[in-house]
Amino acid sequence: MEADFWHQRWQDNLIGFHQHEVNPYLLEYWPQLELEESGGVLVPLCGKSLDMRWLAERHNVHGVELSPQAVEDFFAEQQLQSSRREAGGFSVCEATGITLYCGDFFNLSSAVLGNISAVYDRAALIALPPVMRARYVSHLNSLCPAGTQMLLVTMAYNQAEMDGPPFSVEDAEVHELFGAHWRVERLREDDILENEAKFRERGLGRLSENIYRLRKN
Repeated sequence: MEADFWHQRWQDNLIGFHQHEVNPYLLEYWPQLELEESGGVLVPLCGKSLDMRWLAERHNVHGVELSPQAVEDFFAEQQLQSSRREAGGFSVCEATGITLYCGDFFNLSSAVLGNISAVYDRAALIALPPVMRARYVSHLNSLCPAGTQMLLVTMAYNQAEMDGPPFSVEDAEVHELFGAHWRVERLREDDILENEAKFRERGLGRLSENIYRLRKN
């Protein structure tokens, strides 16, 4: 997706991907990763997710977001005072436990990001069309040292029935994308179509959410 697409979505407040409560899969499965509290957590394409505030109570959170509007909204809505600096071509906003890098994820370097021990991806991989997903995973690999753990949430449906985003990422593609460098374990698959009227209205006959735990080799 082009950057202008996402800037326009934020400007028009077309952000149906934003959840108004902490994701229940995060609450249930994150503790199972048994991470050190001192470790850094990367949240790619983070938007203004409330999940970051929950994570920041336990870890140092590093979110990456293209939209300045999303970054501003996050700190304002969370009533957090932030400082701002420039680093590596990113506008970096910081508050206690949370650092947001405003810019293109694909331009983020490990030198700017620093050390991380985990990744939380609820809405990044599924926001990208097929031609960008392999590039996303490749860049993620460059940022994550061996031993990094990831909690990944995907959606799966018949892509012919609906245009993304969110895009369908089937289980086989997750293994294809990550299998060479990560150990992939699917923790759960939930059929959620009954509770998603907006997707039924768009013509879907099947919709599932899949939750994965991954560990970098």
